[in-house]
Amino acid sequence: MRNLVRWEGIVSGNPTVVHRTNHGGISGLTSSSPGIRPNSKDVCSDKLEDVVGKRKMRINNSHDRRSRPKSKKQIVRDAWAAVEESKGDYCLFTNNCEQFAKSIRNGTATSQQVRREVE
Repeated sequence: MRNLVRWEGIVSGNPTVVHRTNHGGISGLTSSSPGIRPNSKDVCSDKLEDVVGKRKMRINNSHDRRSRPKSKKQIVRDAWAAVEESKGDYCLFTNNCEQFAKSIRNGTATSQQVRREVE
């Protein structure tokens, strides 16, 4: 799959990001990397700088044109509730970080990345 490497999450302040991972830790790491928390939640919070590192970052609220976002307060509340619940295993095609972020922000779990690759 080409270019299926974009990561998405919800920045919730302090600068903390709430996101879905496939290993319960910081995105971009493998399950054998130091710092991975084995058997931990698939929705977690990490420091934004630990997740992004020196890579470029941009805000992507493009889905807002199709689906009205929740209030900022509700987005943050839902994101932290997801950390506590952490339901569902990560799946690249049906339960990934982009779908998580859009579900928390707009209420619809869609993935443009997956849609582009499947078509």
